[in-house]
Amino acid sequence: DFEQQQQQQHTHVSSDEQSAAILASLSGIDKKLDDMATVSEAMSKAGIDFARSLLQELNLNYTVCPVNETRDGALDVYPWGEKESEEQGQPGCKAMLEKEVLPFEVDEDMPLGFFDVRNRALSELKGGKYKSNGFSDLALGHASSIEHAMQHNKDLVLCYADALVELKTDKSELKQGQLLLQLVSGSVLSNKKKGVVVLGTDCATKWRLLHFTDHNQISVQPYRHGKKCLEDFKKLVETGKERSKLVSPLLQSIPEDAQLRLEEFGFVDTESDKAIDREDYLNKVANALGSVFRESEAPIVPQWARATSSPEYYM
Repeated sequence: DFEQQQQQQHTHVSSDEQSAAILASLSGIDKKLDDMATVSEAMSKAGIDFARSLLQELNLNYTVCPVNETRDGALDVYPWGEKESEEQGQPGCKAMLEKEVLPFEVDEDMPLGFFDVRNRALSELKGGKYKSNGFSDLALGHASSIEHAMQHNKDLVLCYADALVELKTDKSELKQGQLLLQLVSGSVLSNKKKGVVVLGTDCATKWRLLHFTDHNQISVQPYRHGKKCLEDFKKLVETGKERSKLVSPLLQSIPEDAQLRLEEFGFVDTESDKAIDREDYLNKVANALGSVFRESEAPIVPQWARATSSPEYYM
């Protein structure tokens, strides 16, 4: 009886230990699933922390320059009404920008124009677990191409955008996160790629330009005076074709018909990579076993066999 009692106690302890191990494993899985869950935010709502995290996943950086204090003449700013909304003020802001910027040609006989693009979605951005969608207010681009696209090829409207304009009222603040995401998204859609420019403004006191200075570097330039901002805006649009050629140096060095061997570019399998490959192989075996034995669920690779449980993963 004594031996039987000891055996029951041992079995009970072992069972408790197994339960604790299972609970710990499930807790770890829940945490990983939580970490993997998609974090989605509209560009108009995107805070700077969200935008920075998404940009980091895309290997993009940005620098905020000191405010430009240069005053180059007077500017007829837009007079916002006391309770005027962005939607109500957009036609007046558009007219003000047309007066200051147009006529404007980057290529001969291809005049540019400002267009309302509030109903044209920007390209969705995805980086890691972060995702963002959004719109801009105005686009500056080849007038006849955009006019034709708006009538017959609405999905191509933003392809002709040399620049995007995000408008705010005189009582609303410009949103750094929103402007950064608009620039990156615009560079995906526009023919000018990383030559595209974003202007954030209330057409009165708030003036900010964003553009790519390198394949992975963004410049954010605030201005004290709108006249200087719009002058630089035009210069950036004029040089957009040059910046459209900004691509990763690695991509520049790879011939289109090359048979790629990653070792030639300095990429070798690390111990961490090998641990991940082993876990991937075990998952494939588990899935195959589930298929062979017609199980409704494939076997699960135990925690101790996963890459993160291997010391090599952290080497």
